[in-house]
Amino acid sequence: MDDKEGSKHRGLGPRALLRRAGKRRGLIISFSLLGVVLAMLILEYVPRSLRFEVGKPSTETVIATRSFEIEDVEETERARERERRRIAELFVNPEAQNEALGDLKALLDLSRSIAGSGGDISAGMEALRARSGRELDDATLKTLLTLPENDVASFYTATADFLISAMEKPVTPDGLQEAREAILAGRDRMTLAGDASHAASV
Repeated sequence: MDDKEGSKHRGLGPRALLRRAGKRRGLIISFSLLGVVLAMLILEYVPRSLRFEVGKPSTETVIATRSFEIEDVEETERARERERRRIAELFVNPEAQNEALGDLKALLDLSRSIAGSGGDISAGMEALRARSGRELDDATLKTLLTLPENDVASFYTATADFLISAMEKPVTPDGLQEAREAILAGRDRMTLAGDASHAASV
């Protein structure tokens, strides 16, 4: 009887040990998981300057970088606008425009004075070139000297409008050739208009 009970206890011994070992492993795993969770929570609340981040940047880092880029783009655009205004002030000068219009009127008055004195057209062209102090081509000089008196006002208005349109916006280095072509085209139109007026008056 006693032998049976002793053998029974001896048979149950390993199972009890296994159960105890399983509980111990379960507790260790639970404590390990709890430790991992606590470590994650602690790291989340530690200042970012005090910890080393591995891999993908945090949400705050991405947001901070994006906001910095947006501010940089806006500041760059403001700087470009300031530079555009500065360049426009250098090239679009109302005083220079008024001075150019005054020179145009003085040139027309001088051409009227020389044309009214009579004489050969070639001599008048040389006199106008010398007295105006400007390097003008023969076609322009001839147009100014042969312009009918009643067309002087309209000629001045058309030329002044063309001058204002040419001076109202800055000319970039890349657009110099285009500006030259526009000026030459406008000069040719005015020359043709002067020739037509002169032919009609004759």
